[in-house]
Amino acid sequence: MQLFSEFVMFVLGSLLLFLGITNRFTLPESVMLWVALGAVLVVWGVRVWLRRVKMERTAARALQGVRAWSLALSGTVLILMIWMPYSNAPVLLATVGAILALRGLLGAALATRLVMK
Repeated sequence: MQLFSEFVMFVLGSLLLFLGITNRFTLPESVMLWVALGAVLVVWGVRVWLRRVKMERTAARALQGVRAWSLALSGTVLILMIWMPYSNAPVLLATVGAILALRGLLGAALATRLVMK
């Protein structure tokens, strides 16, 4: 199940990376929704990090660390997107996509390592 979850993150990150590179998106008119999405991702990342702290030093803990940092960093970039000029939005969206795609790859490697043990 963890491997499938990381595959979904890789596909989502690849989609966001593609949309950012091709500039085929628009920011929503409701800024509060965008900020709320970023805040939810940051809070989710912090919750994952707090659960990680209680774990033993294993590949599972490393996987939780990758998940926590990617969610918190993605949420922060989404929130920052509101205050940046619109011309920078594609680069920031591609950055979020790259973060999530990298998380999918690293998470899949760590999840595979967990399964192999």
